[in-house]
Amino acid sequence: MVSYRWVCKACGEGNAPSFDHCEKCGCKSNASGDEAEKIADPEGYRNRKLRPAYEQSALASLLWPGVVISMTLLFAGMEHSLLGIGSILITPVLSLYLFALNAKIKLADLFHGYCPLTCVAGFCSFGVSILISFRHSLDYVFILVVVLYGGLFWVLRSKAGIEIFKHYVSRSS
Repeated sequence: MVSYRWVCKACGEGNAPSFDHCEKCGCKSNASGDEAEKIADPEGYRNRKLRPAYEQSALASLLWPGVVISMTLLFAGMEHSLLGIGSILITPVLSLYLFALNAKIKLADLFHGYCPLTCVAGFCSFGVSILISFRHSLDYVFILVVVLYGGLFWVLRSKAGIEIFKHYVSRSS
């Protein structure tokens, strides 16, 4: 218990020294900033806690299939064979499936409701495969990396990307 009049960190209400908890919102007098934020804006707090894990898993699901398939083909010496090119073409589909699985959304809904986002995400996954498989042509590597980074940033931060994140949050109860 504090011995002075204190202001709640969550709601800004002034409280008497005799109270350990805020009269208005119930926040403790000695609450940390994290605890106060949790009481003041529970949805925003939850979103901020879930976003980093979501973004990491979304990026991993979009990039790793291309990396794994391309590196496997590269070490087997088959990156320019018909099987290698076919495998690279399958990469976006696998990546988008993993992305939809991660975002807890049906793959059909991803294609139907978020077509531009799906196309950019698929291109980014395909671009990683191309970047690794055709590494001998370094003329366009910088441009491809910038386009991939911009595309992935757009996938996560665009209006459609934010809607998918909200869907993810609603399913992560």
